[in-house]
Amino acid sequence: MKHGKHGSNLQSTIALCGESEFYALTRGAALGLGLKSLMADWGQKYDLIVLTDSSAARGTAARRGLGKLRHVQTRYFWVQERVANNDLTAKSVNTKQNLADLCTKPVSRETCEKHRRTLRQEFREGKASGAKNLEPTKV
Repeated sequence: MKHGKHGSNLQSTIALCGESEFYALTRGAALGLGLKSLMADWGQKYDLIVLTDSSAARGTAARRGLGKLRHVQTRYFWVQERVANNDLTAKSVNTKQNLADLCTKPVSRETCEKHRRTLRQEFREGKASGAKNLEPTKV
């Protein structure tokens, strides 16, 4: 059975498009390596595969140095060494399999439902039982 982690957060670094994809890959790699280390402490060994739809980010992670990029902060280049040492692998994810597309671009109802099932989410109407009862704001 495959296990995975997903999440979302704001990027704190201002970047051009290709650079931001590399920053996102690096962030995912950092989180994944942390989980891999934790699991190793518990006697479990896993390979880390970071999925991205950005060929530019995969290319940057697979080489040494800037390449064509000119504005990447040097503190992010540690991921190149980790890829070279086979501590992690950066692989392509097909747009039909990319769970991130659910929140970043328009997808069909079928794709939305497929991703919802993959994430083991269910749709329910109404308010969550733990939600606060808020009074309307008077202006």
